[in-house]
Amino acid sequence: MMDDLPLPATTGSPIPAPESRAGEVARNVHPPPGPGPLPSLTGLRFIAALAVFCCHAGLMWQHAGGWPGLRLLNPGGPLGVSLFFILSGFVLTYSSRPNDSARKFWRRRTAKIVPGHALAWIAAVSVVSLGVARPLQEAAVTAWQDLLNLMLIHTLLPSPSGLAAGNGVAWSLSCEAFFYLLFPVLLVLVNRIDRRKLPLAALATAVAAWIPATIAWMCGASGYAMDVGIHEILRAPLSYAYVFPPSRLPDFVLGMLLARLHVHYPPTQPRVAAAAVALAAAIGVCLLLPAPYSVSALPLVPLALVIRFVAARDAQGLSSPLRRPALVRLGKWSYAFYLVHFTILAVVFHVWSGGWYMVPIAVALAGTLLVSAAVYRFVEYPCCRAAGAAGAP
Repeated sequence: MMDDLPLPATTGSPIPAPESRAGEVARNVHPPPGPGPLPSLTGLRFIAALAVFCCHAGLMWQHAGGWPGLRLLNPGGPLGVSLFFILSGFVLTYSSRPNDSARKFWRRRTAKIVPGHALAWIAAVSVVSLGVARPLQEAAVTAWQDLLNLMLIHTLLPSPSGLAAGNGVAWSLSCEAFFYLLFPVLLVLVNRIDRRKLPLAALATAVAAWIPATIAWMCGASGYAMDVGIHEILRAPLSYAYVFPPSRLPDFVLGMLLARLHVHYPPTQPRVAAAAVALAAAIGVCLLLPAPYSVSALPLVPLALVIRFVAARDAQGLSSPLRRPALVRLGKWSYAFYLVHFTILAVVFHVWSGGWYMVPIAVALAGTLLVSAAVYRFVEYPCCRAAGAAGAP
C-alpha cells in the first residue's frame, strides 16, 4: 500500500497559506517558523510495511495448510495500509513548499512512485510467465487487466481478476495516485480551515470513513477481520470499501489535518504507549465487527493518535526508538519493500516443497530486504534526485 508509499523524508517546510488569503486567515493557516524534521515517521513506515508483509506471509501459509491461528495476522495488512495513507497525507502537508506548483509536485511524485512500480510490475508479470501462480488468485487474469494495473487505474472498477493482475499490491498505489491528483486542491482547502476548527474537522473526517464501510455492509459485505483474506477483499461490495480510491480519501485527508494539528496544537505529553494501547484495543474490536469497518474505518483514530504522538516526541526532542538510524534506513526502503514483497513471497512459496513454513518466510523476508535496498539505492533515490525530490514531497 502503501508512503505515499513510501513517504519522503520530512523536511519541515512551512505549510503554505493560499496566496489569495491574508490577514487573520493567513495567521490561522501559516504555522510558526522553523518546524524540524520528524525522522521517527520514516521509521514508522517500515513498521507499516512489515505489518503488511506478515499479513501476506500468514495468508500464504494458511493457504498452504498452516496453523489456523495465523488468522490473527490478517488485520495487519489493512492496518499497515491505513497507516501508510495517513502518513502520506501528514508528510506531504507538513513538508509542503510555499509557492510550489501543482506541476512540480506531480513531477516529483511521478519520479518517486512510477520507476519502482514499473520495475516491480515487470518482475511480477515475468514470474507469472515462468509458471509461478499469482498469489491466492481465484479468477483468470487478462493481459488488459495487467496493463490497467501498470497504469494504476485498475481500482476504479475493482474486480477479483483485475485486482489480482500485475503486481497485486499496486492497488494502494492507485489510491495514492488519486490522492496526489487531488492534493494541490486539498491543500488549499485544508489550509483554509480555521485552526480552532481543526479538531472538529479531523473528527468529521474520521467519521466520514465509516460511510463507505456502512454502504458496503448494507450491500451485503460480511465476515470478520480474521476471516477476511485476499479473496474476500477482492470481491464486491467489500472491495469498494477497501480498494476504491474515493473510499480511502478520508485516510489521506485525516493525515493532512494531523499535520496542521501538529503545528498549531502539539500535545504537551505525547504518550505513544497510550496510543498503542488504544490501537491494540481497536484491533480487538476489529475482530468482532463486520469486515467493512475493521479493514478501513475503525483503526483510523488510534492510528492517527500514534502518528500524532510519535511526531510530537520528535518535535520536542524526546526519546524515540523509531528514530534509530537502522530503523530510519529501513523506513527509506519501505516503498520498495512493499512493492516487491508479494512477488518474492509467491516465488519462495512456489519453490518450497512444504512444511516448516517459517523457513520460506524468513528467506522471503531476507530477500525482500536485499532487493528493496537495491531498488532504493539504484532506482528510487536516483530518480527522485533527478527530479529534485530526494528531500521533498
